[in-house]
Amino acid sequence: MKPPQSVNNARQKPQVTRINGHLRGMGSTNDKRRILIVGSGVFGLSTAHAYLHSPNARNIEITIIDARPFPSHESSSNDSSRIVRSDYKDPLYARLGADALKIWRGAPGTGNLGLALTKAEREGKESERVYWQCGLTLVYNDDEKERKVRKGKDEEYVKKSMDNARHFEGPDAVRVLHNFEEIKKVQGTGGGSGDWGYVNLKSGFVNAERAMVVLREEVARRESRSIEDFVSKKKVRGVKTKDGKVYEADLVVFATGAWTPSLLDVGGNAMATGQVIAYLDITEEEQKKYENMPVILNLTDGTFVIPPRDRILKVAAHTNGYRNTVETRYGKRSVPVTHLSNPKLVFPKAAEALLHKAINENFPALVDRPFSGTRICWYTDTPTGDFLVDYHPKFQNLFVATGGSGHAFKFLPVLGDEIVKIIEAGPKGSRRNTPQTTGVKSETATSDEGYKEAWKWRKTSTAWTGDGSRGGQEEGDGELFPNVPQEAKVEVIKAKL
Repeated sequence: MKPPQSVNNARQKPQVTRINGHLRGMGSTNDKRRILIVGSGVFGLSTAHAYLHSPNARNIEITIIDARPFPSHESSSNDSSRIVRSDYKDPLYARLGADALKIWRGAPGTGNLGLALTKAEREGKESERVYWQCGLTLVYNDDEKERKVRKGKDEEYVKKSMDNARHFEGPDAVRVLHNFEEIKKVQGTGGGSGDWGYVNLKSGFVNAERAMVVLREEVARRESRSIEDFVSKKKVRGVKTKDGKVYEADLVVFATGAWTPSLLDVGGNAMATGQVIAYLDITEEEQKKYENMPVILNLTDGTFVIPPRDRILKVAAHTNGYRNTVETRYGKRSVPVTHLSNPKLVFPKAAEALLHKAINENFPALVDRPFSGTRICWYTDTPTGDFLVDYHPKFQNLFVATGGSGHAFKFLPVLGDEIVKIIEAGPKGSRRNTPQTTGVKSETATSDEGYKEAWKWRKTSTAWTGDGSRGGQEEGDGELFPNVPQEAKVEVIKAKL
């Protein structure tokens, strides 16, 4: 399981690719409802999958375009691993996480996608395996300084998450860890992090890139293009790409991740933030020693470590992140910048220190071992940490599906089902017949309307409170290029806009 190419500063030029094939129920007649999905990440692919496995599939023609060949090495969905969990303070997301986990595990009744995601594991093909149920240790630092600064937010999040995990996964899945020594014992790495928490034995992680490849096998027709503009001003009829080609559609779904705020006017609904990741090479002996550890996530400083695979250990931070603020057509916005778009990008020293601290605390035998690679992963953050899944208020036929806020990937098997329900409900409360989709039916009474309300477009300014899961400083980690003139930064990323 290798880190993305962007970790190694590899240069990648935009390409044009076509994947031939047919999606179930697709055709080319003009009487079909044409849906154009811009972006082949988690939101885009899951939406396509849900539509193409619904009873209405034969009446729909789906086209997906993306600025990069699949899988994009700049996308947050393309990485060696992502945590999957039902451990949420908000029961709305805990429920969705529990539904997704059933499919990640290939539980009975989860259909073809559940079988596809677990095929390699059943066949003993470890290199192609998608899901590992290793457990998740969720902890916080319980000292006077942190209580004063964090105001008990970490304790509240952990304890409510624990209650929801017990509800959805069963009481036997969760074990309370009352102090550092109990945390250290359950980790089995010789170290640990935090002062109080719990371990959920039914959470785990996935090989993110492999999971995307499995899902994409359902999506056979896709082209790679850089997005330039809409075809019309008020009523969107499609998208024109920089090579001059026009893709017309009855509905355009923008699922463009962290690039969305620079491609669309989203007001204060979303912002791109850079999150830090580092990779550590370990020996075969160390691989065997650490591979069965649970994922550990410290809510106070935001750091987390995922069990190693292929002798690579990943450490990262889930904080309020870095920004790269530049002038765009919509005013000043934070815009993604990666090793691919700017090979001179320097990994922040403060971030390197934070991630080394996490390694040193959790793995005493690896103290101060240099990182073999680093990466800045771009989130699409929203003020409350909820997704942004709604019709654009200023354009007809334009739907926005983004705002993953660093926690959308785990919902890959079921997210598209919820997106399609919101699309089919129509804008401004209008109703269509909601298609039956492939997600696992929830056993809770939580209404689907809950997702529509949580993920709606907010026309008025909303305070950036987050969802309580971010560690570190409330004001974020600062600018990636604090001493670079605005004009120079615009030149660096101009091609992206």
